[in-house]
Amino acid sequence: MRIIPTKNQWKNWSLPSKLTAIGTYVGLLSFFVTIMFFVFEDNAELPQSCRFYGVVRDIQKNPLPHTEIEVREVSTNGRLIGKGQTKNNGEFDLIVRARPQSTVWVRLTRNNIVGFENYILLIGNHEIIFGKQQ
Repeated sequence: MRIIPTKNQWKNWSLPSKLTAIGTYVGLLSFFVTIMFFVFEDNAELPQSCRFYGVVRDIQKNPLPHTEIEVREVSTNGRLIGKGQTKNNGEFDLIVRARPQSTVWVRLTRNNIVGFENYILLIGNHEIIFGKQQ
C-alpha cells in the first residue's frame, strides 16, 4: 500500500478524490508540525507570572503615593507586561508575565510627569536611586 499515488493513478482520479488526497497530506503535515512543537517546546522562553513589588520614595525617603507604574520587557521591544499604581505608603505589588532572566524597564508617572527629579525605586531588596542626590 502506497501513501503517494503514482502519476497514472493521479491522472485517473476525479477532482474530489484529488482534493481529498491534498487535504489529507496537508492535515498530516500540520499534525506532525504540531507534535514537533510539543516535543521540542522551550519552556525557558515562555512568559511566566512573577511578582514585581517594591516602594517608590523621593530622595528624602518620603513615600510617593498614587504614582503610575508601567513595567515593560526590553527583549520584546518594550511590550507592556504590567501596570499599576502605588498605594498611599508608596508601595506597589504587581503580577507581571515576563520571560525568565529577562530585562525589564520601569516607567513612573506622577501627576502626568514622566519620571522625577530625585527618587528611589526599591524593588524587592534592591534600591535604585534616580536623579541627582543632594
